[in-house]
Amino acid sequence: MTSLSAGTTFLLGSLLVVAGVLKLARPLAFAHAVYRLLPERADWAARVASRAAVTIGTAEALVGGGLVAGPWLPAGPRLAFTLAGAALYSGFVGIVGVAVRRGTSCGCFSSLSDSSSGGGELGRAVILAFLAYGLVVSEYVDAPVRGWQWSGLLWVPVLVTGLGLAMVVGSRLVPPRSGTLLGGAGRSARELSSTLLGRITSRKESVSLPRPARLTEGERAGLISATRSSPTWIAFEEWLGGGATVSWEETDVRRAMVGMGDGPAVPCMTLTPAIGPAASIVVSVPLVAGRPGDCVVLGTVNGTLVTALASRVVVSSSRDRPT
Repeated sequence: MTSLSAGTTFLLGSLLVVAGVLKLARPLAFAHAVYRLLPERADWAARVASRAAVTIGTAEALVGGGLVAGPWLPAGPRLAFTLAGAALYSGFVGIVGVAVRRGTSCGCFSSLSDSSSGGGELGRAVILAFLAYGLVVSEYVDAPVRGWQWSGLLWVPVLVTGLGLAMVVGSRLVPPRSGTLLGGAGRSARELSSTLLGRITSRKESVSLPRPARLTEGERAGLISATRSSPTWIAFEEWLGGGATVSWEETDVRRAMVGMGDGPAVPCMTLTPAIGPAASIVVSVPLVAGRPGDCVVLGTVNGTLVTALASRVVVSSSRDRPT
């Protein structure tokens, strides 16, 4: 094992351990990211997404730990962990590709947010997969060396710098549909580094995965009517103005449980009306004594993350109205 191979092994293994631990620590954020990648309105999607964090997180942590410990392992187990690492990183490329096409987050590292994936995430995934397959080749080419070559750690900052450059270039070649460019004026060096090292954020972490709601046409129509007349929805529509048109005809209605601070979770109905190609929203309606209460709106409109709560609309950028 050369010093470059040792540095690459340490980097790839450490990233997998970090990614796996973060998924296990914040499973619901990752579950929502997986849910957005699955077929819309599929009854089995919530079950698959809810199990993904434990399954994938455990696999990443185990394989990452095996890579880091590889230099002390016999040749057979070391090759097995190297092949498993290459398979995981190849899978990331496919998942990010799907996320970029759909304009959603990919569930990898920092992309467990509500914004969409772009060339930055794709560039990172491709480079990491390339490095992983380079390790597979080195297992067959390099002479086996027992123990770590600590000089390999000197390659880690070089590799991290190369990854950062690939992410910035990719973000400019294939910009995300929402959010800001990596390395751009809206993204600090801290945000860029947390994209690489693993930062999980989601405004939906307090919301359970939605399950199908079996409603009669009358119940569905009554719920939509109560939602549209709620104070928060009226405030959101006023903020929206003519920036987008909301269509309620094909609204998907599901059940979920929403955490309210330190209190118990509250049963809610979630509605996802159509709002055009440049926007997406989820409307959560708490059920108070079985009746719809004032709603909460979470969404993205023309690249702006929007939250409407208690008759107030809060946006994440300097714009106060969609264009």
